[in-house]
Amino acid sequence: MTTVALIACTKNKHGQFGDVLPAVDLYSASPLFRHSLAYARRLQPMAIWVLSGMFGLIALDELLPYYQLYLATQPAAYRRAWAERVLARLLTEHSTPSTAVFLAGAAYVEPLRRPLLDAGWTISEPLRGLGVGQRLRWLKTQ
Repeated sequence: MTTVALIACTKNKHGQFGDVLPAVDLYSASPLFRHSLAYARRLQPMAIWVLSGMFGLIALDELLPYYQLYLATQPAAYRRAWAERVLARLLTEHSTPSTAVFLAGAAYVEPLRRPLLDAGWTISEPLRGLGVGQRLRWLKTQ
């Protein structure tokens, strides 16, 4: 079974409103994103994706405008629609069930958990239950 890494977007971003950057550059202002990306790369997955609260499932090289949106604060209907978009793209890009390694908080994992399990995927959450500071410390030691 192959592995796909899914990294949550971050509040801290490079740029300002009006700027457009590749996702990897936009989010790299965050130490948590940088360490999550380094950890994901060490796993040598088939693919690394960003879970953007605004744009859904994003490739590292995709161009994104600067934005501020936190998925957890959005209405339930928004989160459901977001999960449907993410799942549709993920299953299109990876038609064979894989292991999804989530480097993300519950707001980004929970809407996708049941649909991925139902599609035959395995879920790994090495950061589950850890606060942001704890996640950063854990990632630094890996």
